[in-house]
Amino acid sequence: MVGSALILLREGLEGALIIAIVLAYLGKLGRRDRFPVIWAGAGVAIGIALALGVILFATIGELHGDARKITFTAIMLTASGVLTWMIFWMRKQARAVKGELQQKVDQALLVGSAGALAGVVFVGVLRESIETVLFFLAAAGQTSTLNSLVGGSLGLAGAIVLAIGFYKGASWMDLRQFFAVSGAIVLLFAAGLFARGLAELQVLGAIPTFWYPVFDLSWITPLAPGNFLGDLARGLFGWNPAPSIEELGAWVGYVAVIGTLYFRGLPRPWFGRMPVRAAASKPAPAAAPAPAAETSDAA
Repeated sequence: MVGSALILLREGLEGALIIAIVLAYLGKLGRRDRFPVIWAGAGVAIGIALALGVILFATIGELHGDARKITFTAIMLTASGVLTWMIFWMRKQARAVKGELQQKVDQALLVGSAGALAGVVFVGVLRESIETVLFFLAAAGQTSTLNSLVGGSLGLAGAIVLAIGFYKGASWMDLRQFFAVSGAIVLLFAAGLFARGLAELQVLGAIPTFWYPVFDLSWITPLAPGNFLGDLARGLFGWNPAPSIEELGAWVGYVAVIGTLYFRGLPRPWFGRMPVRAAASKPAPAAAPAPAAETSDAA
């Protein structure tokens, strides 16, 4: 449930921010008459993603045995790779997204094409929606469909609230901090998907194991499958109370390597606001006058 909520919160917010940025810019330009076009583009994108999700759920639901396990394993590994790409892409593009969207809006208004204007949000929302479907399927493979639906609904509701706050110009919002923290949590989620995918390959006999289990903590009731904390840790971090050496090594190695690259690229300080105003408020020291002798020599 928590994993689905986190993914829907982040992915939903990214998609909703695209819509909010475009609507806010159109409102600033006095072109509120174009709002229905934007909503139409976003609606078509979401509709396509939902149709794709229904088809995939129905198809996977018909699978049984090894075929089902192989499909979910492929989804988990694919989702892990896309998640990894997503957090680095978002970190790099976050500052430029607003300017790029506004430039595309200007071009669409200049041409006067409703299709081009709808396409500004269609592409971005479709990308985020398809990614959400993929991650939702991966999360559903580790917990019940009902838990995934409940968690996803809560996450989507939170994303809508945050996007409305951004559109209204809420001063309490710090998107840089939000994406930095949520990116770190998503990184752990991706590590869990990667490790679980590797473990499923071992169950299927595709790859061997040299040490199983490395430890077995299933006797600790709160951490065992079927308990709240155990299911929470499994859904969010890929927790396994009795992992193989390969599964454990995959999780630790992913967090160590990807985590180092991720935090190394974040601006400092990545948590909290930069003390720009404090630094700017200090008067600059007056420059000392040049010595007369040096001036005369230069002359």
